[in-house]
Amino acid sequence: MNKIQKEILTNNYVVYHLHDDTSNCNGFADSCSKYDEYISLAKENNMKAIAFSNHGGIYDWVKKKQACDNAEIKYIHGVELYTCINLEDNNRGWHIGLYAKNLKGVRELNSLMSKATSKGILKDNSDRHFYFNPRISFDELMNTSDNIIITSACLASPLWKLGDTNIIDIEGIEKYNYNIKKRQELLEWMSKNNHRCFLEIQYHNCDSQKEYNKMLYEWSILYGIPLIAGTDTHSSSEYKAECRKVLQKSKNSFYGEEDEFDLTWKNYDDLVDEFKKQNILPIDIILEAINNTNKLAAMVEDFTLDKTFKYPNLYGENANQTWKDYIDEKLLKLINVNAIEKEKIDIYKLRVQEEYEIMCNQGMASFMLFVAELVNWCKDNDIHVSPCRGSVGGSLIAYITGITDVDAIRWKTAFSRFCNADRISLGDIDLDFSPSDRQKVYEYIINRFGKDKVSYILTFQTIKDRGSIDVLAKGLNYDNLNLVKNIKDTFDNIFKEYSKIIIEEINIEELEGKESKSPDFIDHELYLHTIRNNKKKQRLIKLKEMWDELREHNKDLFYYFDGIRGVITSKGTHPAGMIGSPITLYDNLGVFYKDGNENSPVSFCTMKAVDSLNYVKFDILGLKTIGIIQDTYRLINKEWKYAHEINWNDKNVWEDINRINVGIFQFEGDYAFDLLSTYKAKCVNDMSLVNASLRPSGKSYRERLINREFNKNPSEEIDELLKDNNGFLVFQEDTIKFLTDICDFDGSLADTTRRAIGKKDDVELEKQLPKILNGYCKHSNKPKEIAEKEAKEFIQIISDSSEYQFGYNHSTGYSMNGYICGMLRYYYPLEFTTSYLNWADNEEDLNNGIKLAKEYGIEVKNCKFRYSRAEYFMDKKTNTIYKGISSIKYLNTEVAEYLYSLRNNEYNTFTKLLIDLNKNINSRQLEILIKLNFFEEFGKTSKLLNIVQVFSAFYEKKQLKKTNIYAKYIEKFANRKTEKMFMDVNILALCEYMEDVFENKDIPIEELIKAHYENVGSCNIIKSDENPRHCIAVDINTKYSPKITFYNIRSGRIKECKIKKKTFKNNPIKLFDKVYLNKTRTESKKRFINDDYVDVEGIDIWVSSYWIIE
Repeated sequence: MNKIQKEILTNNYVVYHLHDDTSNCNGFADSCSKYDEYISLAKENNMKAIAFSNHGGIYDWVKKKQACDNAEIKYIHGVELYTCINLEDNNRGWHIGLYAKNLKGVRELNSLMSKATSKGILKDNSDRHFYFNPRISFDELMNTSDNIIITSACLASPLWKLGDTNIIDIEGIEKYNYNIKKRQELLEWMSKNNHRCFLEIQYHNCDSQKEYNKMLYEWSILYGIPLIAGTDTHSSSEYKAECRKVLQKSKNSFYGEEDEFDLTWKNYDDLVDEFKKQNILPIDIILEAINNTNKLAAMVEDFTLDKTFKYPNLYGENANQTWKDYIDEKLLKLINVNAIEKEKIDIYKLRVQEEYEIMCNQGMASFMLFVAELVNWCKDNDIHVSPCRGSVGGSLIAYITGITDVDAIRWKTAFSRFCNADRISLGDIDLDFSPSDRQKVYEYIINRFGKDKVSYILTFQTIKDRGSIDVLAKGLNYDNLNLVKNIKDTFDNIFKEYSKIIIEEINIEELEGKESKSPDFIDHELYLHTIRNNKKKQRLIKLKEMWDELREHNKDLFYYFDGIRGVITSKGTHPAGMIGSPITLYDNLGVFYKDGNENSPVSFCTMKAVDSLNYVKFDILGLKTIGIIQDTYRLINKEWKYAHEINWNDKNVWEDINRINVGIFQFEGDYAFDLLSTYKAKCVNDMSLVNASLRPSGKSYRERLINREFNKNPSEEIDELLKDNNGFLVFQEDTIKFLTDICDFDGSLADTTRRAIGKKDDVELEKQLPKILNGYCKHSNKPKEIAEKEAKEFIQIISDSSEYQFGYNHSTGYSMNGYICGMLRYYYPLEFTTSYLNWADNEEDLNNGIKLAKEYGIEVKNCKFRYSRAEYFMDKKTNTIYKGISSIKYLNTEVAEYLYSLRNNEYNTFTKLLIDLNKNINSRQLEILIKLNFFEEFGKTSKLLNIVQVFSAFYEKKQLKKTNIYAKYIEKFANRKTEKMFMDVNILALCEYMEDVFENKDIPIEELIKAHYENVGSCNIIKSDENPRHCIAVDINTKYSPKITFYNIRSGRIKECKIKKKTFKNNPIKLFDKVYLNKTRTESKKRFINDDYVDVEGIDIWVSSYWIIE
C-alpha cells in the first residue's frame, strides 16, 4: 500500500472548494464565515485536510496555514482563479480550481496569482491579465507544472460556459465553433495530465448542474479524467448563509442561479444525501468522486513555513566588516565636527563595540547598513527624519551612522530596549518623514531592492458596529428609516462616551490580546480587566449594558448583527509598512498589483503574517511636524540643524514654549499644554515627563508631578536613580536602569527581566530574584533584610505600573521635535507660521495658525493679486502672510502660479488684466477670486463683477446691436453705424470707460461670507459698524433640534446655537441667511440615550427669538 492509499479515509472527505470572507476582497459578497470556523468544523468532522479556494485571491494564506498547523490539519494551498482563452479578450474570465501539490507548487501558484493581477503595459493587451478579475490564459494554465493540481470548478467553469449556444445569436456560429474547439483542447490537455486534473461535480439540485454533471461524467469516461465532488462552500452554518444573503442584498451583489443553492458546510453523510437527492449519477460514481477529495488531499505534501530572519543581503558576505568600517568612518566625522566631547571618546568607543557585537550576533549588520544608507541618502536629498521614533533611539550606533539624531550617551537612552542579546528578534526601525516625501523614500527602497523583492502590506476593511446597522437595515429591507436613524443615534451617543473612557484610561497600543486597534465593544472584557479607575469601570459596564439593551429592544434588526459585524468587505494597504526582502516575494509570499500596476506590489498577507515569517519591513511614516520644520528651514534659507548644533537649554525658547501651545509638537491640545505650562518645562526631559503623565498611566501621579512634588521611594538609592523624574517611575527604561545601575544586570538581561515583571511571569521573576536582591544589597548600606525588603517593594511598584510605563527612547526623540518647533517659532516666527499654515489639515489648524500669527504681530491677509501664490506666501518686508490660492475650491497650483507670474505687470485698468487672464482662467475661477476680494486694488466686488460681465459680452467683437442695454456708452466708441448695429467699436476703450460707470461697491455681506465659506471653508470678514446681533447662518443641522452655526458679522466669531423645532418650523432659516438674534439663553447639554435625556458635560446656547433680515 503506497503513501497516498494510506492517507485515504473511508466515510469521510476533504472540503477543498471553499470560500471564507477574505474572498470578499475583490468586491464580492462571497461569505460571512471566517476561515477558523471552517478549520474547527473540519476538526470536529475528523477531516485530515482542508483547502481554501477563494475567488481570485490567496489573501492571508499564511495565517490560514498557521491555523491549520495549530489544529493539526493539513493545509492545502488553493485558489479559484479566473481563466480566459487569450489575455486580450474582453472576457472577465471563467473559474478554474488550482491547488499546490507541494512547496514548489505553493510558489508556482503564488507566482500565477501575482501575475494574474497585472494589467500589463502593451498596447495590444496581450499581457493584460487583470480585466475586472485576475486572470490567466489557457496557455498559462496548460503550462503549469506537475506541482499544481487542477479542478474544473463550478458552473462558471470554461467547460460549461464554452458550450453556451446563446453565443451563436450574439457573435455567430464561427465563435461558437471556436469555443467548442478550445474546450476540446482543454479537455485533451486535462486528459494528458489526468494524474493531476479532476472534473468537478457538485450536488446542487438544478437543471443546469444536473446537465453539467452528466457531461462531466461522460467526459470522465471518454478522456479518463477522474471526477471529484466539490461543495463550493460559502457558509459555515445556516445562520452564516442567511447573513451572507443580507450582505449580498445590502451590497446589491448577486450570483444569479447560484443564490438559490445550498452552499453551507456539509459533513460526509450530508454530502452523500445531497447527491442522492440530485439523483443524476450512479451512487458508486458519486462515492468514488467524494473519495477522490481524499486522494487530492493525499497527493498534497505538507510543508513548513520559512520563519528564518530575512534581512536584506545588499552588501555581500562581508556585511559585518562593511558595517564596522561604516561606523568607524561616521564616528570619526562626528569627532572632527566636535559633536562628541573628546574626553568621552573612549566611553563612546566602548559602547559602540558592545552594540556592534550584539548587532552582528543577531545578524543585523546588513539591515542597519541599509537603514543608514537610506536615511543618509534622504539627508543628501534634503529629505529629513525625526530625531528618532521608537526604541531605536537607544542605539548609539544608530546615532553615529545617522539613522537617528539622539546621542544615546548624552540623552541616556537604553540600547537593550532596541536590541537585546538574550532575545533573538528581528530588527525594527520606524522612520518619520514629511508626508510629502514618503513616496520618494518608497521609490528609493523599490529601486534599491528591485520590485520583485519589495511590497506594500495588505490590510482588510471590515464592517464595524455602526456599519453593521446600515448593512442590516438595507439587507433586511427596513423601511422605517426613522427607527434606524434613532438606533444609530443612540449607538453614537453610547459609543462616544464609551470610547472616550477607553482613550483616557487605557493605552490601547500596549494592550495585549486586543482584537481592535481602536475602542471597540468586542474588547470589553479586556478593558474591564485593565482599567483601574473603579468609577470609570462601572460607567463602562453601564454603557455596555445600554448597548446590549439597545440590541435587545431591536431583536429583529440585530438578529444577524454578530454574523455581519467584523466581516471583511474590501482590501487596502498598510499606511506605512513596506517589505524589503532578500528573496523574491511574488512566489514566496505572493503579491497583487494595486490597480494592476506592477510597480505597486502589495503582499497577499497582512502585517501579523508578514511579521511571523520574519520579513524585514520598513515603516515609512508621515509626520506633519517634520514637514513644518523642513519647510521652515527652507524659508529661512538655512541648512537643517542637527542635534549637536542646537542649544537645547535656550531659556528664551523654553519661556516661549511655555507661553503658547500652537505649533509645539504633542502639546497643541489645551489640556496637554496646560500641564506643560503649569510644570514650566525647562528641558527636553521635562517635556517627556509631562507627555508621559498625559497617558492613562499618568493619572496616578499626574497632579503630584505637575506640581513638582518629589516622590519618595523605598530607598535613597532609588530616589537618586529617579531624580530626573522627580522620583516617579515613569518610563520602561527606568526599570532597566534600576536593574543595571543598582542590581548589576547587563542591559539585555535587564530588559528581559523587565518584560517578565510586566507580563507577571512569576517563573522568570523567581529565577532572577536572587540576582536582583544580591545586586541591590551590594549597592545598599543597610542590613540585608531591610535592603531586600526595599528591593521587593520596588519590584511591586514596577509590576503595578508596567502596563502603563512609557518609552523613554521614543519620548526623547519626540520631545526633541517639540523643542525644535519652539526654537524655530521663537527665532523665525514669520517663516514658521507660514509653514504651519501650509501644513494645516483642517479649519482648527487654520484658526491656530491665525492665532499664532497674531501672537507674533504677523498679519495674515486673504489671497491678494501680486502677493499670493499656490501656498501661503510670506512677505518679509511687511511681516505679512498671504493665503494660498490652490486651497480655494475650483482653483489649482497652475492657475495660482500663472496669476503670480503677472505680479510685476502694470495694469492701470482691470480690463487690461482681464485681457491677460482671458483663456488662462475660467469664468467660475475668476468670479470666485473677485468675491474673495483677490483683485481689490482694482475696486470692490460688485463693480468688478459688472466689469467682467461687460468684458465677457464685448471682448473680441467688432460690432454690437443698438438694442444693447449699454447702447448710449457703446455709441461713443463706434466708428460707424448702421440702422441696427454699431460698427468698428473700440472694445478696449469701451470696457475701460465702463469701469468708471459702475459704482464702486461690494455685493451684500451675506454673499461675501457665503463665497468664503463655500470656496475657502472659513471666513475672517469683520464689519465693525454692523449691529452686534447681526449674524449669518453658515451651517444648519436639523438632525435633532435644529443646530445653527452663526457667523457674527461685527466680531468675526462663530457660535453654535440651538432652536426649538416648532420655532424653527414657524420661522425657517436657510443657509447663509442674515439673521437678527433677539434672545438667547444657555442650558446644560443633554443627550438622548435609551429613550431618555441625560446631562452631559458642557452647555448649549438656545435662540428663543430671531428674525430674518431681508
